Amino acid sequence: MGGIIREMADSRDWVVPTLNGIPFLEKPPLYYVTGVLIAKGASSFAPWVLRLPSALFALATLA
Repeated sequence: MGGIIREMADSRDWVVPTLNGIPFLEKPPLYYVTGVLIAKGASSFAPWVLRLPSALFALATLA
C-alpha cells in the first residue's frame, strides 16, 4: 500500500494507481489519493502516516 501511494505521488497520476508500473486496481483510487494528500501534508511517508486514510474511512463509516 505504501509503495502504491508513493508511486502515485511521484507520477502524479491521480486516476490509475500503479505498483512497479503495473496498474493496481484492488481498491478504488480515492483511497490512494487520500493517502497521497495526507502524506504530502505530513511531509512523510512513514508507516503511521500511510495508515491514517484507513482510520479516517473507518471513523467516517462509524459516523
